[in-house]
Amino acid sequence: PPHGAAQVSGAVWTGTQLILAPAGPAYSVPDGEWQPIAAPPGSVAVESDGEWHAVVWTGEEMVVIDRRAAAYDPDTDTWRALPAHPLANDYGWGAAWDGTRVVVVAQFGRAAAYDPSADAWIELTPIPLSPSICRPEVHHVDGVLVARLCGGDALSTDGVDWSPFVAPEWALGFPAA
Repeated sequence: PPHGAAQVSGAVWTGTQLILAPAGPAYSVPDGEWQPIAAPPGSVAVESDGEWHAVVWTGEEMVVIDRRAAAYDPDTDTWRALPAHPLANDYGWGAAWDGTRVVVVAQFGRAAAYDPSADAWIELTPIPLSPSICRPEVHHVDGVLVARLCGGDALSTDGVDWSPFVAPEWALGFPAA
C-alpha cells in the first residue's frame, strides 16, 4: 500500500478490489493502482488497538466491527453506521459472512449476528468454550460456522447454537485444541 496508509486490521476482496480496513486504501486490479476510500464514520474508530476490528465482505459491503459497527459500499464510496450491537462491551472480535448474516464472535465466547436486510442484530447462544485472550477466528464453510478461540473450537450447523469439537490436526493444518 502507499506510504502513510492507515493502520490495517483486515482486508476484503470484492472481486475487483482489495480494500484495506478500516480506512483503506483500496487496490483496483483493473486500474493497477491504490486509491483512497472515504474515511470511516466516527462510529468506527481507527485506534491503536485496531488489530481487534473484525472485517467481513457481504458481497456488497465491507462490514467493520469494533465497539461499534459500520458498512462501506465501494460502489458509492460511502459508509453507513450500523445499529448498536450486543457485543459492544466485549473486546476482540472475529466475523464471517454466512450468506445472509454477518456472524460475530467476541473473545469471551459471546456471539451475535447482523442481518443486513432487517438492519438488526440478534444475540446468539454463547460458545461453550473457556474464555480466551486470543482474537477469535470465524469461518463459514459449506453451511457450517466454525469458531476458533484459544480455548478450543466450536461449530454451528444452524447458525444459532454452538457445539464444541476437536478437529483432527490433518484437517485444519494446525494442532487440535
